[in-house]
Amino acid sequence: MSHLKNVEARILQCLQSRFVGRYVTLPGRARVWTVSLCPEQGEGRTPLVLVHGFGGGVGLWVLNLDRLGARRPLHAFDLLGFGRSSRPPFPHDAQGAEAEFVRSIEDWRQQMGIGAMILLGHSLGGFLAASYSLAYPER
Repeated sequence: MSHLKNVEARILQCLQSRFVGRYVTLPGRARVWTVSLCPEQGEGRTPLVLVHGFGGGVGLWVLNLDRLGARRPLHAFDLLGFGRSSRPPFPHDAQGAEAEFVRSIEDWRQQMGIGAMILLGHSLGGFLAASYSLAYPER
């Protein structure tokens, strides 16, 4: 984990925007590593939330973060089981694993105090963003 932390710090050095990295603890005690850019920028605008693909993490977005976060709050997080986030046990069936990911995104949103958000996903993250949107269309 310390090696991952060091590598991610080097990757994020290229950002021009101010950012904050922190763990968000979910109700079940799992922790989600989250990077937020200029949370005060774009006050009142709907936050953009980035969901990486399989085998990815926050670093996947590094070349896009400055531009995407220029006019609204932006958050990127490591899905449970990836990057610097916790690795809790997951159901072995596809539907159960999907439901667990969607539930963790909703728990993360609540812990962050975000009312509504724009989800942008890559690969598996796109699938999970669509699945989340079907389960929580009001968000």
